[in-house]
Amino acid sequence: MHGLSEDLLSLMRAKLVRGSTLAEVAREINLAPHLRLGSGERKSGGRQRDSILADAFEAVIGAIHEDSGIQACTKTVEKLFSQAGQTTRSGKLERCKNSSARISSGATV
Repeated sequence: MHGLSEDLLSLMRAKLVRGSTLAEVAREINLAPHLRLGSGERKSGGRQRDSILADAFEAVIGAIHEDSGIQACTKTVEKLFSQAGQTTRSGKLERCKNSSARISSGATV
């Protein structure tokens, strides 16, 4: 990420760890069918709830780290997020850049 300002990198990091982004990646890897949920959660659509998907995705990443180490975990995260980034680069990331420019100029976001 050479040439990117610290402000933009902070905005990008915040987007990557946001629950909705984690849930989006969980959907992309089809994690929902593999979740073991109680009957109440199943009946209320828990498999589609962002918070549950984000938490489950974090647990998978933690399990990869514990089971295979930091290098395997880093490689997996980079692959999954770069795939997700392909869809966000044109639109959402551009909005991050615009927000960063407004922050730098002192404008309200």
